[in-house]
Amino acid sequence: MPEPLRPWVPWVLHGLDDLGCPAFFSDPRARRCAWPSTVELVLEDSGGTFEQSWAVYREVDVALPGDPRHWPQEVKVDGDAAAVGERDGRPVLRLGPGIHRISGRFQWDRLPDSLTLPPDSGRVGLRVKGETMALPDLRPDGQIWLKTEGAGEAADRLDIQVFRRLTDEIPVEITTRVELDVSGQERELALNGALLPDTIPLRLDSPLPARIEPSGELRLKVRPGHWVVEVLGRYPADTATFELAEPQDPWPKQEVWVFDARNHLRLVEVEGVPAVDPSQTTLPDAWKGLPAYRVNPGDTLTLKLVRRGDRSPSRIG
Repeated sequence: MPEPLRPWVPWVLHGLDDLGCPAFFSDPRARRCAWPSTVELVLEDSGGTFEQSWAVYREVDVALPGDPRHWPQEVKVDGDAAAVGERDGRPVLRLGPGIHRISGRFQWDRLPDSLTLPPDSGRVGLRVKGETMALPDLRPDGQIWLKTEGAGEAADRLDIQVFRRLTDEIPVEITTRVELDVSGQERELALNGALLPDTIPLRLDSPLPARIEPSGELRLKVRPGHWVVEVLGRYPADTATFELAEPQDPWPKQEVWVFDARNHLRLVEVEGVPAVDPSQTTLPDAWKGLPAYRVNPGDTLTLKLVRRGDRSPSRIG
């Protein structure tokens, strides 16, 4: 920075307070200045504790677990007592730049049915009455349910269908769509197969409490109903072969894949697996316009390169 221009820096950056904060990988224009770690909750009949770390890049307010009925007590930041503020009926703390560890307590006469968490809570560690809840039931409105609801006397049944969409980006992206029909009691499932080997998870869309373990295992807390879970992954490098491994129960023995070509990047032919009529499958409607293939364990789908690029791109001018 030339010395004569330094006095102009605050003027140029006026109103751009978030410029020094990390950007989202999917949208470089969107920035976030406070990033939370897992919120750890240990709850009992008479109260409980919470802990969470935050990485903060400029002075901001961060939300705390709790609500007007269950207000956090004895809140500390990095071991020192801190004053809790209020915004829209929610407890908040003002934090400056740095890595901060927040802790606090709750007091109640009996364990509530639910507790309000900050809307940006992604991972939650929950221990209730000495029992670790591997998949906490965190609802879209920020309520984490602490008591399970009875599911009647219906038998525990589970039907799963799996569809995959290979999108010929560089590298290839794979969307795995898992459709579940569940009856019986609320329970946890551990599913292997949502990610093909060597793929990197990018996004998990689920109406149920869910997470992807470092091993690639998909864990779900299911309850009766029809549910659709989608996992988006990509390969770390360009690849032309995709193998379906032998599934583990309750993963289905057969899948239907579709191929979403990008002919402006390259033209390929699909080999190694039989084509099927999409209209004769239970593919989602949005996928039925794509070429479909039936894939069994041990099958390898191969993309045979015909040519790269578009030989007749649109002319400009």
